[in-house]
Amino acid sequence: MWKDILEKFDKYPSQQKIIRKMLELGLKVDEDKKIYCKDVEINISSLAKSVDTDRRVVTSTIENILKDDILKNIFTNIYPSGALLTNLSDTLGLGVIEIEGEANKPGILSKVTELLAYEKI
Repeated sequence: MWKDILEKFDKYPSQQKIIRKMLELGLKVDEDKKIYCKDVEINISSLAKSVDTDRRVVTSTIENILKDDILKNIFTNIYPSGALLTNLSDTLGLGVIEIEGEANKPGILSKVTELLAYEKI
C-alpha cells in the first residue's frame, strides 16, 4: 500500500516529502483543507519548512489527497500513535523494547510475546 501511495506522487517529489512527514507524525487532513495532529491545527508554513519546501506544496498536497478516494480515506482517518519515550526511558525509569521486523518474515511479534511471557515480563 505504501508503494501505491508514493506512486500517486511520482511526479511531485516535494509532495512525497509532505506525505512522508504526515504519516510519520500521524497528521490528518480535514474537509476544511487544514492539517491536524489529533485536534490541534498544524501551521501549513511550519510543515512546509520542516521538509524544506514551500507552503504552496503543502496546499497542493492537501488538494491531491482530498481528490483521491483512497488517500482521502487514509489521511482523514489517520491518528497519531502517541509519544515515543525511548529517549526519556532512563529519566522516567522505564524499560524500552524496540522491535524491528521485515514484512516478508511474519511471526516476530508472536516470538517476542512468547519470550516476554516466558520471562514473566
